[in-house]
Amino acid sequence: MSNAQQGKRAPTSSSFTAAATPSCVATQSYPPNRITSACSCFGVPAKTVSVTQTADATTTTSTNTVRETTTVTVATTHVTTTVTATVPAPTPSPLDFEAADQSSSWTWSSNTAQGWDLQVVSTPDRTNQPTRAFRVVNSQYLGFAVLQSVQGFNLQPGATYQISLLVQTTVLDGGNTASRVNLNLFSSTGSCGGPWSPLGNGWYRFGYSFNVVQQEDTNCRIGVTYARNQGTATHYVDNFSVVKVN
Repeated sequence: MSNAQQGKRAPTSSSFTAAATPSCVATQSYPPNRITSACSCFGVPAKTVSVTQTADATTTTSTNTVRETTTVTVATTHVTTTVTATVPAPTPSPLDFEAADQSSSWTWSSNTAQGWDLQVVSTPDRTNQPTRAFRVVNSQYLGFAVLQSVQGFNLQPGATYQISLLVQTTVLDGGNTASRVNLNLFSSTGSCGGPWSPLGNGWYRFGYSFNVVQQEDTNCRIGVTYARNQGTATHYVDNFSVVKVN
């Protein structure tokens, strides 16, 4: 080994002097990441500081609320009540003979065909205007004839009604009454009202008021009975009406 080599020694740690803290660090405030980055550049390891913090103990109380639901079953009973009400059928007001087909409105017959001519005809009314009416011609002193309405109706017990019609006849008795024409209301159980004999002539409107009793209120119909006459008699009827007054 040469003397030159022997005269050289490896430096020791004591040969280095700690660098003073730069004045810029003392006077300036830098974020930690910039300081760490600068230290890394000069080979100065960043100092790690560990901080241990002890938190105060916290007691948490958890309260659970339990809701209890009770289901009560209630039995439901359905009661069906049947109420039966009798609604009177509307009274026919008016009933005439204008329809070409009378089968749903009127029926007529006689017990002796030889003495009776029954039909709906065209004839002048009270104002001499053409109308259709029911005509009966009794040519022999035989039997009788009947005209009846087809539509039935109920009358209210205790109420007052008025029945009316137009009548024209060639036969009057001493009291100026068309006694061969008798008006009535009837049902399958008996009479609903009448009989009445129309008064006057020349399309006289006959009207009669009557009170209804309990047993006279079921399925009533209009009826006209024609009695025989010793001479030829001609009768017209038209425009029937049954109206409740009160």
